Amino acid sequence: MIGGGTVIGANITFKDNIHVGVGSVFPSKKIKIDKRKKYEYIPDFGPKVVQNGKETYSGETLAALSGHQSYSDKSVKESRVLMKRLIDYYIQPKKIKTREILKYISL
Repeated sequence: MIGGGTVIGANITFKDNIHVGVGSVFPSKKIKIDKRKKYEYIPDFGPKVVQNGKETYSGETLAALSGHQSYSDKSVKESRVLMKRLIDYYIQPKKIKTREILKYISL
């Protein structure tokens, strides 16, 4: 949960009928994910199938995020971008200063 009780994610069902409960604002809504298709991810609603778009993620990446398959190089990159966008969405005017803090910590 983020902030005031908002849950990131959606109920996702993959084509092989594996149900992935990664949280949802609308728990009764199930979305079928095809690992071969592209999706945009709408915060507070979850993934939506798209033909083409600027910010898309593969079904393979959504499967890896849910723990149903291993990460490929492509899904690692896509999930990193998706997670950064979701964090930015939920913490809006605030900025995370991790990199700035890490400059002053010597390991």
